Amino acid sequence: MRYVLVISPEALDVNPGAGSHNEGGVWFDAMGSDVSDWADEPERMARLEAMGSGRSVYAVHWRDLTVLKAVLAKVIPRDDVILDDDCGLFVSGSEFVTMSAENPGNRWWLGGHYA
Repeated sequence: MRYVLVISPEALDVNPGAGSHNEGGVWFDAMGSDVSDWADEPERMARLEAMGSGRSVYAVHWRDLTVLKAVLAKVIPRDDVILDDDCGLFVSGSEFVTMSAENPGNRWWLGGHYA
């Protein structure tokens, strides 16, 4: 299953219960507030811990990358939200929106390069 992680200082305005039948094929799974997965990455961990204990972590699943990028552009275009694709991309929501606009369609960050 394909997913990216989105970490926000507070709950996002999304429906985590929509599941895979969500219109557009993009759905958010609420994962709680734990950021211990980044414990071995001090700089990233510091950014996440700075959000405070009220943060929310989501696994965002998708079927169509173009739809995912459009949904994320609406939901996370903020400096205080982080997107992590587990392939080197760890950026703020606003940085992601800018990168997506510069790389339209199905282009995505893979191991440090857009493909």
